Amino acid sequence: MVEQFPFKEWVTGSNPVGLAIFMKKTSIKNIETGISKNCDILRKNENILEVVIEETNIKLVLTKKNNIYVGKFKEMEFISTGD
Repeated sequence: MVEQFPFKEWVTGSNPVGLAIFMKKTSIKNIETGISKNCDILRKNENILEVVIEETNIKLVLTKKNNIYVGKFKEMEFISTGD
């Protein structure tokens, strides 16, 4: 009988813990309610901030206006510094 392992421990990078990806974080704020939510940054450049609200599947794309990223989701407007 041959013992099988789901990951080859002796191969660097084959450990699932070693495969973890750490996302950069930021927060967005609903300008009407003042409620802030933490987000994972998917993409960020001089003009665009693309985020996913933590613990959801909600993705927002914000565009930069006057050094603040601004975007809408379901008639709600959000802002972020991108930091």
